[in-house]
Amino acid sequence: MGTASVATLIGSVRGTLIDASAVTFSDAVLTQYLNEGIAATCFVKPEAFPVEASLTLTPGIRQTLPDGSTGLLDIVSTGAGTMVTQVDKALLEAADPNWPSANAVAAIDHYTYDPRLPLQWLCYPPAAVGATAVVRYGAVPDDVAITDSLPLPDSYEACLIDYVLSRAYSMNSKKQDTTKEAYHKQQWGAALGLKTQSQVSNSPRIAAGTAT
Repeated sequence: MGTASVATLIGSVRGTLIDASAVTFSDAVLTQYLNEGIAATCFVKPEAFPVEASLTLTPGIRQTLPDGSTGLLDIVSTGAGTMVTQVDKALLEAADPNWPSANAVAAIDHYTYDPRLPLQWLCYPPAAVGATAVVRYGAVPDDVAITDSLPLPDSYEACLIDYVLSRAYSMNSKKQDTTKEAYHKQQWGAALGLKTQSQVSNSPRIAAGTAT
């Protein structure tokens, strides 16, 4: 969670909108836009709001993240505490072409992940009934109110301001602020894109094999 407050962020937005007295936009409306921006940001950047939990695995190799997840970040360990390592799918297939039908185990050794299927991952060997793993994944926080702190790190504050401004300008039909809307939406996306490039080494690699 960040140290910035929702009220401070909304105040910054109001300064740009020249709407300090909330004549055009109420706190409730701007906070709604902020919640939309937080959710959109978490889907683009799952690491913005990480959750770590012990999950019961589905028997077999194919695993699915819980409802509300935005993407896999890491498999931390088995439920017993032993490490689980990420491997390239092509290497796994080359080493053991029949691995999907291997004997199921209570403690898996490896996993492979394709970000084109962000809510799924594959485990090796196949998981037995009752097998567990500690999984770190992205999620979307609960909606915030004007009295709350931002649930995302402070580094996301600027791009969230851009998102809220974009939504506000899109609704300000009297002024036809489409240029400002597009500018701030682009700034939001550019900030997240730059962050993705700088943090690519912190996310699971694309498996070299084909998607399963």
